Amino acid sequence: MEHPFSSESKQVLDIDLDYFSCIAQPSVDINIEITEEEYFRIKTDNYHPLRLSQKISLAKEKTRFYMRQHSPIIISGSKLKKGEIVKRMENFKAFLVKNKIKPSFINVCRSVKSGYTPKDQAVFIEEKLLEMLEQLYSLSIRFWQSST
Repeated sequence: MEHPFSSESKQVLDIDLDYFSCIAQPSVDINIEITEEEYFRIKTDNYHPLRLSQKISLAKEKTRFYMRQHSPIIISGSKLKKGEIVKRMENFKAFLVKNKIKPSFINVCRSVKSGYTPKDQAVFIEEKLLEMLEQLYSLSIRFWQSST
């Protein structure tokens, strides 16, 4: 938001709630089923790039074989307190006003399922954001929820 902005063209405003408070790296555990042949190929190759990765492990469960990726949750200092969230939202509002942004369409992504927006703050952030946007624009709000 520190860079100059041109408000001359049509605009789509795309907002992710995690901008206002974020968990830097959400927890990710991915299990991919692989063939028995691939399992043993990776397991026996001391130089296989997947085997060298500390985030990848192999697992056998009965007659099924899996490659698992582990990324533990890392909570950074970017998860903000409510007062800091409100201040960041006020700065965002000032940016929109200063740059005379009049979007044709506004998309808001919650980023909760991905783990970036803290679950315990999502409703608060969304309500405050919609309240702020309603002060600036005439809104017709429609909700869409991803099935994934």
